[in-house]
Amino acid sequence: MKSKLSALVATALLAACSTVPQHNEQAKALLDEGIALYQKQDYQHAMPYFEQAQQAGHMKAPRYLGLMYLNGEGVAKNAKTAFAYFMQAAEAGDITG
Repeated sequence: MKSKLSALVATALLAACSTVPQHNEQAKALLDEGIALYQKQDYQHAMPYFEQAQQAGHMKAPRYLGLMYLNGEGVAKNAKTAFAYFMQAAEAGDITG
């Protein structure tokens, strides 16, 4: 009985993991390039990568766009726009957003 219960729990956990949002390779590559540029404080070149990653469906891209607007990194500070991007990220499943 205990082994059947363990198998049932394992099956449930695997099913739950399969519902975690997956990103396509293109979106991930775009986000990774944007992050690399962002970390180098090259905000002007990072922004298009984040925008493209967002369009490709990466849930973390709006978070970085929000940070850029919140802190005025490469763009004029705009808390309202930052909030909108953070909401998009959160609604897409990004817990940091």
